Amino acid sequence: MRTTTIQFFIAFLFIITAICYAGWEREYNISYLDYGNCVIVTSTGEFVIAGTANIPGSTFDVLLIKTNEYGDTLWTKLYGGSRSDHGKYVIETADSGYLIVGDSKSFGGLWDLDDVYVVRTDVIGDTIWTRTFGEGGSNVDRGNAASLTSDGGYVVIGWSNFHTGGIYLIRLNDLGDSIWTRTFGASSEDQGNSVSETVGGGFIITGTGVGRYLIKTNGSGDTVWTKPYGGSSVKQTFDGGYIFCGGATGSFGDIDCCLLKTDIIGDSVWARTYGQTMNEYANSVIQLPDTGFVMVGIANLFGDDEDVYLIRTDLAGNLLWERKYGDFNNETGHSLAVTPDGGFIIVGTKEIISTGVKNVYLIKTDSMGYSSTYECEISRGWNLLSTPYIKPNAITDLYPVGYSPIYIWDKDSVDYVIVDTISAGTGFWIALGTDSLLQINGTTMASSIRDTLYPGWNLIGTIKERVHISNLVVMLAYIDMHAVFGWDPTTASYFEPDYLIPGKGYWVLVNDYGWFTIEP
Repeated sequence: MRTTTIQFFIAFLFIITAICYAGWEREYNISYLDYGNCVIVTSTGEFVIAGTANIPGSTFDVLLIKTNEYGDTLWTKLYGGSRSDHGKYVIETADSGYLIVGDSKSFGGLWDLDDVYVVRTDVIGDTIWTRTFGEGGSNVDRGNAASLTSDGGYVVIGWSNFHTGGIYLIRLNDLGDSIWTRTFGASSEDQGNSVSETVGGGFIITGTGVGRYLIKTNGSGDTVWTKPYGGSSVKQTFDGGYIFCGGATGSFGDIDCCLLKTDIIGDSVWARTYGQTMNEYANSVIQLPDTGFVMVGIANLFGDDEDVYLIRTDLAGNLLWERKYGDFNNETGHSLAVTPDGGFIIVGTKEIISTGVKNVYLIKTDSMGYSSTYECEISRGWNLLSTPYIKPNAITDLYPVGYSPIYIWDKDSVDYVIVDTISAGTGFWIALGTDSLLQINGTTMASSIRDTLYPGWNLIGTIKERVHISNLVVMLAYIDMHAVFGWDPTTASYFEPDYLIPGKGYWVLVNDYGWFTIEP
C-alpha cells in the first residue's frame, strides 16, 4: 500500500476498530418462483413461513419453511398435487403443529378450479390431515387467512364466487370438519382477507372487492353489524375496539397506507394515512404491548423498485418512524410478528428484476425497525466514512447520539456541504470531540453499487463487503480513472488503497462524466 500525505482540516484521530450486526435479512430460493405470504413466531421462538413454490417442470405447491431465530433453515416442506396449490396463511396449533390455509386446483372442483385448501401438520411439518372446501364444482373458492378458536377449532376466511357475496367464512372443528359456512358482501368479487375470534365470542372480519367491509359476527357466524370500510388485516385492540390496515386514495390521487381505529361497535374513532409521493399499501397490522401499532406493506407499489415498508405509530396513529427494506429489485412485505426480543419478523417476496426469479424474503429487525447496525469504536477527530445502507437515512437515525454535522463533496459548487440524509455510494466526513462508540443503524445493506461520476474529484462510498480495488469499475470507455485515495486517520494522510473497506469513504478522480460500479 502506497501512502501519500495531503494536508486537510484534520485536528484529531478517528479510528474504526470493529463492525458488527444487529438483525438480519435472508432469502430462500426453493424454485424459480417462491412467494413468502405469512410468518409466525412459534412458542419456542423459531419462525415458520407459509408461501408458494413453483418447482421447475411442475406447478405451484404450498410451501412451509421453519427457521431458527437467526433465519437458518431447519426444514422445508411442500404440499399439494399435480396441479397448482398455494399457501397463504399459517397458524400454530395447540399441540405446536401448524395449520396452513390456501387454495388447491389439485384437489379442487371441476374444470381445474380452486377450492379452499387446509393442511394440518405436526411440529416437524408432516401432514396429519388435509381438507378442501367449496360452494360448488364450477366456481372458485380460496382461503386467505385463519385463526384459532377458543374451543380448539379453527375459523377460515377467504373468497367464493358462487354467491352474490364473495366473502367466505368457514368454521372447523379440531379435526378439520366443517361446522358451518357463511358468505357476506354484495358482490361475488368481494373477498375476505382477515379474521380473528373476538373477546366474548364471535368473529371480526375485514374484506375488500367491489365494496369494503368490516363485519362482526356472533359465534354462529351470523352478522351482528357491518361497516362500509375494510382492508387487508384486522385485529381486536386492548380496549375492545378494532384496528385494520389497507390502502386509501391520497391527496395526489395515489394510494397511501391506511390505518383505521374503531370502537367496540365498529364506529370510526380515527383514520390515518401514511406514505410519500409513490403508491403504498399496508398488508398486515398488529398492536404492541405499549399500545402502539406496527404495520407492514409495500412502498412504490406498481413501480420498478418496490420496497418492503414498515410503519410504527403511537396509540392515536401518529407516525413514530418508518423504514424501507430492499435493494434495486422488487420487494413486497406481506406479514409480520413481534419477536421475543421486542423486534419484528417480516416476510415477503423479492423479485430479481433482471431474471424474473422470485425468492422468499425474511427480515428480522430490532424494536426500532433496523435490520442491521454497524458499531465502531472511535477516537475524537475526523474520518472519511460511508454508509452501507441503500435506503437514504436521516443523520439522526444513523448517529442517534448526536455527532457533528456530516459533510459531503458537492460536485456542483465544488465545495463541502452539510447534509441531513446519506445513503450508499456517497462518502462523507464526520468529527467527534471525544472517544465514543459510533453506531450506524439502517435496513438493507448494499451488496453492489452503481452511481454517477463527475469530472474531477468524487467522494464515493463502498459496499458491505471488503473488496479489492479492481472491483471498482469506471464505466464508459473514454473515462480515465486517474486516482483513488482513502484516508488514514492514524497518520493524517491519504493513501492509495489495495482494498475498499466497508464503512470507509474514498476519493476518485476522473476526467469526464460517467458512472462507477462496485461488486463483490
